[in-house]
Amino acid sequence: MSSTNNATNKLTKIEERILVVAVSIFLFFMGVHRGGTQLVIDDIADMFGIGAEGVGLFASLQHIPPLFGPICAGIIADKIGKKPIVTIFVFLFAVGCVICGFSSSLTMYCIGVFVYSLGSTVSEMMSTATMSDVNVEKSAQYINISQFMFSMGAVVGPLLVEFFSTHAGTDWRFPFAFGFVSFVIMGIVLALIKFPSAVAKAKEEGGNGKGSIFSFITPILFCLLIAMLLYIGIETGYGNFIDSVMTAKSATSMISAFVLSAFWLGMAIARLVFSVVSYKPGMMLRMCFATCAILLVAITFIPAGIFSVAISTLIGFASGPIWCTIEAVAASSSNGNSGKAIGIMSIGSGIGGIVLPTLIGKAATAVKVENALLVLAVAAVIGALVCIKVKDE
Repeated sequence: MSSTNNATNKLTKIEERILVVAVSIFLFFMGVHRGGTQLVIDDIADMFGIGAEGVGLFASLQHIPPLFGPICAGIIADKIGKKPIVTIFVFLFAVGCVICGFSSSLTMYCIGVFVYSLGSTVSEMMSTATMSDVNVEKSAQYINISQFMFSMGAVVGPLLVEFFSTHAGTDWRFPFAFGFVSFVIMGIVLALIKFPSAVAKAKEEGGNGKGSIFSFITPILFCLLIAMLLYIGIETGYGNFIDSVMTAKSATSMISAFVLSAFWLGMAIARLVFSVVSYKPGMMLRMCFATCAILLVAITFIPAGIFSVAISTLIGFASGPIWCTIEAVAASSSNGNSGKAIGIMSIGSGIGGIVLPTLIGKAATAVKVENALLVLAVAAVIGALVCIKVKDE
């Protein structure tokens, strides 16, 4: 490739910072939507008369698109660039919010969930891959910063929904209305700024993108895939069921909102901390999974109240570096095919987001709902064992 093309593909420092800021703001709004919808998911399930298993159904439905969307989009994005993929799917995210917000039947709502989940999954994963493309040396730092903003959005989301519900009488549709406006704006912003091209880097580093997906999966990527499966199951299961657990323990709606927001706040703090410090990825993953297992057992057995809020904060803190570390190691191990590597991690996300929430939904109907989080504690123990294979190099 000529030097002219290389110059075209490389961003200036200012362009690099603008892109990182824009992606981080987009992920903040995504976090607001995620946290807000998690708080109202019980209301939606009750409205359609499908109860606790319905919460598991909605959580699982959101993780069908990750099974195929990001890997297909990643293969294309590694060839044509990530900007068109990101912007198209941000707008698709907004369309899904409209469908959900105007839904009057379970079928229509499920279609909306599928559409916005496809849009959110692909846009988030390709934005994350872009954080690696823009600067390989700073990929972990940039991913942590952008995910810090996502987590802060998820802190704000439940509190925003609770505030407008109390003071303005809004219902479960509010997070979708807010999401539509914010994602249309961010789609326009992302369409106007410059993205790096991953094609040149892939060729320079020998990544030709050829061969099947299975031949692309190395032992390290396979371990990361399993770890991602377990982590997303834990994050999704906890976020969607903690309100039910607190309600079963006779907590007020305000305490439930604080517990959920505390989880995301702890995650945000961890991601901010680890965006500025160096750490060994393998050791970090093992410690974080093991800590999550202990804390999930603790929050299962303590009464609802201020201690639940404190433990939820610690669960969020322990969870914080896991996703970012898995994504950064996968992207840096991809030989220039970051889109494809992140897409493979997304397959693990999809499987984990379907299997573990479904198991919790089943457990919630078979035993006391407040004990259902023990499923996640077991998953965290397995995650710590899997990450023994992740090296600290």
